[in-house]
Amino acid sequence: MTSAGKVPTLLTAGLALAVLLAGCQKPAEPAPAAGPAPAARPAGPRAACDAPAHDFGAILQGEMPTHAFSLRNEGDAPLQIKHISSSCGATVKKPEEKVIPPGGTAVVELGLDTTGIQGPVKKHVVVHTNDPGNRRVDLRVTATVEVLAGFDPGRLKVRNLLKGTRSTHQVKLIGRELGRLRLQDLRPSDPKALSATPATVDGRPALEVGFQAGDRPGRFEGEIVAGTGLPSLPEIRLPVVFDVTGDLVLDQEEVDFGLVTPKRPVFKQVRISSLGGKPFAVKEARDPTGRLAVGVSRSGDQVVLDLEAREPGEEPTGAVHVRTDRKDQPELVVPYRVRLLRLPTPTHLKAPEKRAAPSMQPAPAPSPATR
Repeated sequence: MTSAGKVPTLLTAGLALAVLLAGCQKPAEPAPAAGPAPAARPAGPRAACDAPAHDFGAILQGEMPTHAFSLRNEGDAPLQIKHISSSCGATVKKPEEKVIPPGGTAVVELGLDTTGIQGPVKKHVVVHTNDPGNRRVDLRVTATVEVLAGFDPGRLKVRNLLKGTRSTHQVKLIGRELGRLRLQDLRPSDPKALSATPATVDGRPALEVGFQAGDRPGRFEGEIVAGTGLPSLPEIRLPVVFDVTGDLVLDQEEVDFGLVTPKRPVFKQVRISSLGGKPFAVKEARDPTGRLAVGVSRSGDQVVLDLEAREPGEEPTGAVHVRTDRKDQPELVVPYRVRLLRLPTPTHLKAPEKRAAPSMQPAPAPSPATR
């Protein structure tokens, strides 16, 4: 073939290759639509704290650790610290600067009082500011409070002990120096009612407490002092409380209804039972103030009191009086507590104040000199 005849053939092959390559290419994807721009925070003060929580770890009872929190103003207007509120057991050193300029920092020092505390503990403070987006800045500290040597629980309280009976209770020993502790010289406050002997619970040292209930209902309070053999802590104390009662007992010491409003009644139940399994009946149960509606029903060997708090009244406490068919316990008393939320009356609902009508006194007669 001549060179002139090759030209159309080459052109045809080139066009076919171009069409083939164009078909293999992916169409161009459209650019993603731009999302809405994040809303800009309005101008003003801005409270910030990078680390609002701090853990002291394991500390010894009686220590008072402190931690300094840095509160910054990342806004473009002065940040005001209006006031600081704290939970019970927390000590607060308030900053000297009540107003933090933009870019400035103030220090809030939070301390922990571990006196009488044992185990995990958490305390917090609230810094109230004028930041529209963060008016409450919560700062928290946590710790695990340990003792050199002590009892778990730290106070032995036993309810509903039948009068004239004897009971025994085991209390564990805990502490950093538990391996070196040696119980000795045990001294109960009332040897006639209380006894104490060393014991073992789950392979660990413990104290066995015995109590002899008297013949009359009432509360017994005392303590047991124990030597430890530790030079740094010669003795430890265990407070004890025993509630001695008759045969009929309540399942709770006091009924707490919490917050009650006229439109939000609260319902609670109290169960009455016999420690000796003796039969009994309830003749009447009522609240003398009329604040509680009281219903009586039976569930097996127990009597159930259904209590409804309807009208909290003016006093936060009261009692339901229960009459029984038992000569030894003709009446039982069920104490209760109610908290009332008093809402302010809206201004448009307040009755208008009564104003005294102007007195219509006759005009004095003109004097002769002015006639």
